[in-house]
Amino acid sequence: QTKHNTNNNTTSQRNDTSTTTMSSKDEEEGDSQEFTLNGKLSGWHHKTKAPKLLRFTLLGYRDDGTGDLRLPSSGKWLNAMTPYVDEYVIIKAKGYMNETGDKVVARELIEIKKMTEGEMQEYHDNAKSAATREHVSPPAALSFSGTWGPRMSIPSAMHPDEVDAFNVSQFSKQFSQLTTASYVMVNVTQPAHGQFFTAPHADLAEALKLDPPAFPTRDVLGETLDAIASSGKKALVYVAAEGFHTGGTVEDRAAWDKYIGAEGLSHNDATAKLIIGHYAKTYGSKIHGWWFDGSTGLNIKDRKLWKRVVRDGNPEAIVAFNRMAGPPFRCTTECDYFGGHPTPRSVHNFWDEVNLPMIEAVEAGPWMGNKGEPEEDKAIGALGHVFMGMQKRWNFGGLEFPPEQAVEWTSRVVKAGGMYTWHVPRNKSVMVGKQFGLLLKIDAAIAELRKGEEL
Repeated sequence: QTKHNTNNNTTSQRNDTSTTTMSSKDEEEGDSQEFTLNGKLSGWHHKTKAPKLLRFTLLGYRDDGTGDLRLPSSGKWLNAMTPYVDEYVIIKAKGYMNETGDKVVARELIEIKKMTEGEMQEYHDNAKSAATREHVSPPAALSFSGTWGPRMSIPSAMHPDEVDAFNVSQFSKQFSQLTTASYVMVNVTQPAHGQFFTAPHADLAEALKLDPPAFPTRDVLGETLDAIASSGKKALVYVAAEGFHTGGTVEDRAAWDKYIGAEGLSHNDATAKLIIGHYAKTYGSKIHGWWFDGSTGLNIKDRKLWKRVVRDGNPEAIVAFNRMAGPPFRCTTECDYFGGHPTPRSVHNFWDEVNLPMIEAVEAGPWMGNKGEPEEDKAIGALGHVFMGMQKRWNFGGLEFPPEQAVEWTSRVVKAGGMYTWHVPRNKSVMVGKQFGLLLKIDAAIAELRKGEEL
């Protein structure tokens, strides 16, 4: 009997194959993520609603020193925070992300402390750094400008029977038909379940001894990367950044925490060094880019470390720490390209007009600053990237995206110099038929577009 749970976890993209996601209500009933929050604690009273109750807001809690975060004002929170009003503090708390993936909803207080002078200086330095993009010429994502590609989730250890049955050759024959697609995106982890992987990791498997196993013995990822390389395309990979803190059982998480504790590593450091770094070095230049889901729990130090271990495997790999869900485009200074996640599907369908500003933003300038503003100097910009599904749910459902609109939006983004990824559900070893048929139409349209540009 399997022990993994299927409670929902809210991140910017929740590509779960079995659950409804992107819902803060679901997250309250499921597993919480641990956050470290920094900023100045403000105390205030409402004029009419319980005016005697002291309420709390953490000012400047985002990496760039912006953002106001309301905190609970009862029980442990009230007693613990009152002495720190008007102080710069570090708060460790459990909670979840709101529906758009851009704000923490704190629920359980773990620790609060006043910043030391050194920590306060680091906080202000980080805020300045987070607001300033590095000048990189040529930009790492330049070769992805004006490109598009499909994404399909390959099976992980969460579904061992599917791992055994997966036919890489069938998948390869299919994506090879998309002659204008420059890349294919697959996955290192199970979508929305970062504690299950698509490739072996003998050392961790032996150390953790999890049941069911987190790592398959078959290297589905490696086989798929080889097939992508043989087709002449580049490979991007999806990762649920929460890793072993995504969910699963208490026993599994405890085994991981005990192991990394003995190694003297925090969860985010361990995920970077023991998991991301392992796969980055194992596959090297076979992985051309990484798309990190649920990355709001990573601070600026974490993101710099994760990007460094990725680049240790392939110095030219591009990264996106997805922190957006719908327009406007938003990213961090460590991103080479935008996450491109549309408005949450629980709120709007991918094809709804609310997402049109993403297409228009790329047309206004494919290279943008952290807040989606056009950037004339691509050396300090991130590449505009749109990432959508053709169905109502990410990993299953029939084709519902209007075909003409899909062709038009992709053509507009590619022509403008941006990047467009289409996620298609998997049926055994291949992308489902009707959605793949639409990919073929997009492929034909892009071929005509490029033919016209050559004239």
